[in-house]
Amino acid sequence: MRGPCAAIVLAAMLAAARAGEPTGAARVILSEGEPVEGKLLAIRDGKAVLAGQAPGRERVIVDLKQACLIELPGEVVPPDAAWEVVETHRGSVLYGRLIGLVAGGICFECDGGSRLTLPLADLALYAKPSAPDAVTDVDAGRHVVLALNGDVLVGAVAVADEDTLLVCSELIRARIPHRKVAAIHFPPKEPPAARPGAPAAQATVVAMRHGGVIVATDVSLQDGKLTACLPNDRRVVVPVGCVLAIEPNQAVTGQALSSFRSVLAWGRYADRDEEFAWTVSALKERLPGTWRIEEDFSSAFGAAFRGKLFRCRTLLIPEPEQWGGGAKADLAAQLKKMADLFLRRGGNIVVLGAQGDVLNFLREADLIDVAQSGGNSSATVRITPAGRRIARGVGESFQSVNATYFYRIGRRYKAESWAEFNDGSAVAARRVGRGWVILIGMDYYQRNDGVNQVLANAVLAR
Repeated sequence: MRGPCAAIVLAAMLAAARAGEPTGAARVILSEGEPVEGKLLAIRDGKAVLAGQAPGRERVIVDLKQACLIELPGEVVPPDAAWEVVETHRGSVLYGRLIGLVAGGICFECDGGSRLTLPLADLALYAKPSAPDAVTDVDAGRHVVLALNGDVLVGAVAVADEDTLLVCSELIRARIPHRKVAAIHFPPKEPPAARPGAPAAQATVVAMRHGGVIVATDVSLQDGKLTACLPNDRRVVVPVGCVLAIEPNQAVTGQALSSFRSVLAWGRYADRDEEFAWTVSALKERLPGTWRIEEDFSSAFGAAFRGKLFRCRTLLIPEPEQWGGGAKADLAAQLKKMADLFLRRGGNIVVLGAQGDVLNFLREADLIDVAQSGGNSSATVRITPAGRRIARGVGESFQSVNATYFYRIGRRYKAESWAEFNDGSAVAARRVGRGWVILIGMDYYQRNDGVNQVLANAVLAR
């Protein structure tokens, strides 16, 4: 759908969502048994109340201890272009605006109107929509402050007064008004060590339609308003029409997505003995030692896969050489919604050596739109200005290997060519929210230092 009609429909969807009026039935996925469907009326005392759809069942009550996921009707929508974002070490991603500073923290107004005081020690990221698209490294244990004028300050951040931040290091002592701050990248925070034998801390994760995430200690729903409780007696209230999904009984990692140091390698249709194994091996050699790689060979993108996905930083899909015939529309539909949310939160999806029906799958899953334009296993591939994220340790070009495919970028989505040979793109990328979909034309049957570093840089891209 294009043109004015599409804009009217989208506006209507957004208005309905903000008014707390979801249309259609919710779907509750249980740990055992068939899903339960019906309009979600309330959540209270650890139970969800739905309007029953079967004759004679006006109300259905579901114990949330038995629920894996509550899917609400509605589609993913982009966040408001004017919203700022904060990400907490607990995993929440909140859209809204910073309205001031308080002792040791910030005062943030969420998009639903709730105002929160967030200690600096709880934050992983703050960014304005105009934040420079810069690669930063906060592993040194210091804050990185990006100013609107392009200046970069590195040091310890503290609140000087209600309008001003103080950035200090051995070399600098700078005061900067929060209005002139484009972004702050906070040092990663290690989760507290669990006591031996103690059960893992759990939370309810609320996924918003615009890509926000609330990791709550408890949730309730009444009169179309969902209340998510946060630690230290803080609450966020949002219209239920803005909610995409509710996930009870989720383990709390104690880490923000941007702090995750793990890759989920999905190899259901890969050659496990060759390309899959060689790709994982090449990546292990190039990633920092704090990173780990988890392998998954699920035949479907279900609740178990979703749980793994949202505990990793990057989803890696090595060459699906054994894809076989057919577009696998069901598989694309399963991945589509969870992938969009994962990307908008800041995760990356890196796909290798895709061709044929796999390209249709990527298109149907709303990841990237390309067509294969050729291949060359002995070409000098030039990294473009847009591809600076994969240039670190590579230089201006790299040599292609067996096998390397080139792509022509389609018009369905806005995407960039990060590495080229003649008119074909060996690496194509698309920004989705705060994450990247990156398609690399190499299948890693053969490797060299250049292509191995390109892979590692793609996984680490920010």
